[in-house]
Amino acid sequence: MNKLTTQILEQLHNQTFKLGRKNSYPLTHYIEVFRYVLKTGISWRDLNYPLHWSTYYKKFLSWINAGIFHKLHTIILKLATSKKIINSENLKTLYIDSTMIKNFKGIDLLGKNHYDRNRKGNKITLICSSNGIPISISLTSANTNDQMQVIPALDNITLKIIRPRLVADGAYVSNKLKTQLKQRKIKFIYPYKKNQKARNTKLEKTLLKGRYIVENVFSWIQNLRRLRHRYDKKANTFLQFYYFGLAEVISRKITK
Repeated sequence: MNKLTTQILEQLHNQTFKLGRKNSYPLTHYIEVFRYVLKTGISWRDLNYPLHWSTYYKKFLSWINAGIFHKLHTIILKLATSKKIINSENLKTLYIDSTMIKNFKGIDLLGKNHYDRNRKGNKITLICSSNGIPISISLTSANTNDQMQVIPALDNITLKIIRPRLVADGAYVSNKLKTQLKQRKIKFIYPYKKNQKARNTKLEKTLLKGRYIVENVFSWIQNLRRLRHRYDKKANTFLQFYYFGLAEVISRKITK
């Protein structure tokens, strides 16, 4: 059991749902069921717990509608900051990358995934700190250009960042994006092509080698089987599952 995320979820629930019917079991029971679905990727209908699967599913949806998992991620980030897991030095350099999400049951926010024979799917763009803390995500259709998701992902950051360096691969390079980031006082670092006159500095080359950090974060998230593919009809349901997963990843770093 992840005690930290459990405690925060209990507090958020009590603050959000002050009235209503009394639960048949303690809140920790429902949270563990949600975590079991997150980790195993099991279908709600296949749950083998005391209550009917629809009871757990409806409670999960009520938490989603209240934005509890998004709030959980925000609180976990603030806690990581207070415990110096994230500091100003970690936020000087940010790494960004995206990954494709194969769709099985989704009905909205879908686009052709060229990695999956042009079947409809999604794309997750993730920004992490230099020490591998996922601080922001953006969900879009699979056929959305990577460059178009940089600003939305930056806007989703809840922590205070001052003149950071944003490190990306060549897929994110565009003149429009360079201008937008410059206006935000963000230094954009990407690998120059061989046919370009400009060359990366020694520091930039060192930072570019650190792009494996965001790939590591994606690999940690892949351990949560519910996030490998999209089984949720609504995009927001999948997104909230993702926030839950990010909170679980961050909390392990806080409590280890």
